[in-house]
Amino acid sequence: MMQASRNAYLNLKVSEKRFRHQLLLDNDMAEPALQVEELIEEERMEILQICINELDENSQEFISYYIDNPGVGSKQVADYFGISEANNRTKKSRIIAILSDMYRQKMRIVSAA
Repeated sequence: MMQASRNAYLNLKVSEKRFRHQLLLDNDMAEPALQVEELIEEERMEILQICINELDENSQEFISYYIDNPGVGSKQVADYFGISEANNRTKKSRIIAILSDMYRQKMRIVSAA
């Protein structure tokens, strides 16, 4: 009985050690993928910021308000800028469409390089 308990305990410790070793290997393998993903995200944000900087001043201020205040309602934005809610939604969708086109063009340039 004592021998069986000791063997079971030793087997458990060996399997725990293997499991920890496998976790370490898995973490090391995932880290470079995360680094690449973070670099890609940083590049995307840089390109988006370049696109925003190319907008006219009013559009920059408008879209920056949305970026700086996530979750803000259209009524709050309309009140802040002194426009109607319908005008707010139209302006937002037009600016986003412009930014999307600019972003796609810049991504094509980056991809081609």
